[in-house]
Amino acid sequence: MTSTLFFGALCGIICGLVARYFNVPGGAFIGSMFGCAVYSGFVQGGVVVPSNLRLVVQIAAGIMIGATVRPEIFEAGWVLFAWAAGSAILFLSVGMLLAYIAFRLGHLDKATAFFSFAPGGLTGMAVVSQEEGAIAGQVVLMHFARVFLIFSTVPFLVRWLLSR
Repeated sequence: MTSTLFFGALCGIICGLVARYFNVPGGAFIGSMFGCAVYSGFVQGGVVVPSNLRLVVQIAAGIMIGATVRPEIFEAGWVLFAWAAGSAILFLSVGMLLAYIAFRLGHLDKATAFFSFAPGGLTGMAVVSQEEGAIAGQVVLMHFARVFLIFSTVPFLVRWLLSR
């Protein structure tokens, strides 16, 4: 178990650094996730991360995200919150509709479908979906594809829109 975690982490580090070197948008995150996932897909039983290490990583990710908040964000707090709430309701509605369609077509079980199409971060959805009995690997694949496509297109879209 320890060796698969070591080699999975090593593959993640290498692919994260390579993706960053080649300026892939979100390269360190996307590359490391891709490298470890590919390795895990070829190892019997996959890469197993001990629960205490998962907790440390979740706390570290929360701290990194929380550290991006600055006092000036609160100046426009209610306006930003209203936009965030509205977009969450819209994204959630569209996601649940797509989840229902995917479930009815037989592509995913119900829990996995709802977690796969729910808006939210890849890390959080992977953890919560596993705790709620969904097939976490499928949820991760769905969110990975979404995040990869968004990271790959949004920077170019924004540059294009700003140049007009």
